[in-house]
Amino acid sequence: MFGEAKFVKFSGGLMHFAEVAVCIEKSDTSSIIKFDCSGKGFYSQGHVEDATAEGYDDWKAGGKAGALFALSFLPASHLRVVVTRISGLTSDTTPAAVGAATALAIWNALKFVPTTEAVSRLETVVLQSSIDDVPNFSA
Repeated sequence: MFGEAKFVKFSGGLMHFAEVAVCIEKSDTSSIIKFDCSGKGFYSQGHVEDATAEGYDDWKAGGKAGALFALSFLPASHLRVVVTRISGLTSDTTPAAVGAATALAIWNALKFVPTTEAVSRLETVVLQSSIDDVPNFSA
């Protein structure tokens, strides 16, 4: 199963932006979250950059937090989630925005419709997070 999502919100004159693509399959063991990003990274101001295999650890940490949040709403099944692309802008992409986009991408892949409260929680955490905070969506 493949899913992707874009998270874009404007608040207080600031943009919060991230795009994420995921592949999901059943797992024989517990749920697994992996990153297989192969982007080129930053190459020019104002252009969307794709996370590389190495680095972008803050974006990936946000993605993992978002994946865990998304999975917490699903029936107890074991899934292997592979984040294949994280795209953003150095100035407008935070770990929380990546986390929100990751949760939405997982739900899209599984054709799961989240509650209004779950989506609201994603938005609230993104808008209240600082630039480097690893988000805690479940608090």
